[in-house]
Amino acid sequence: QQLARDQFAGKRGAVVMVDVANGGLLAAFSAPSFDLNKLGSSEGNQYWSELSTDRDKPLLNRMWQGTYPPASTFKITSAIAVLSEKVAKPEENVNCGGAYVFGGRPFHCWQHSGHGPVNLHGSLVHSCDVYYYAMSLRLGVDKIMKYARILGFGEKTQLGLGQEKDGLMPSEAWKQKRFGTPWQAGENLSVVVGQGYDLVTPLQNAMMIAKVASGGYHLEPYVLDHAVDQQKKVLYQHEHVTREKLSLAPNVLEQVRAALVEVGSRS
Repeated sequence: QQLARDQFAGKRGAVVMVDVANGGLLAAFSAPSFDLNKLGSSEGNQYWSELSTDRDKPLLNRMWQGTYPPASTFKITSAIAVLSEKVAKPEENVNCGGAYVFGGRPFHCWQHSGHGPVNLHGSLVHSCDVYYYAMSLRLGVDKIMKYARILGFGEKTQLGLGQEKDGLMPSEAWKQKRFGTPWQAGENLSVVVGQGYDLVTPLQNAMMIAKVASGGYHLEPYVLDHAVDQQKKVLYQHEHVTREKLSLAPNVLEQVRAALVEVGSRS
């Protein structure tokens, strides 16, 4: 913990590593952090006062209490929606010239020079925004969010450590209720690439990727696998949930995983 605090000094963020076989947290850290030993020392009251007024909010556990736009990691979910809803064949190309014009406004790709012709596999490998802008208009927000919810977004992961956030996955009905105005087609272009109203916790995002990597199994995160006393007597054993398949087609997951493997090999 002290090494991590030193390494991430002056930075804000979170790191989560998940075992894709069972959902166990292999690593979890929120920055900035704080020193529990100092909190329990004679100067603990003063230290608590400093922590509770610190503008960087070290008492906020960003892993499951902080919510952020998922950005391009959400393209994994959007790709699954494209394939599952069959709004495009995997080999269909969308030409990326660096921007997608909708309503007279250019929506730029991160690659301003463009990616050229991009199919679904290439859209993940190159993280092409324009491909997903085009697909978002075929899908609509509710179909996109259908698969976001299958993958666990918009609800707590059930880690059980308290004050976990749900995040936010919007819908046409949600916007009408929240703002009293209808959903606009142009908003699809934002949410499909993890922007706009989309909000997730780092833990939710890690669990989404773990579910895809596992081959489409439901996973629940946990911290402690087991505990023993000095005589090796088991005091606690985590009860693993039965691995259930998510309602996603195996061939869809295979195509998405193949693209993600190539992403990793290019890094």
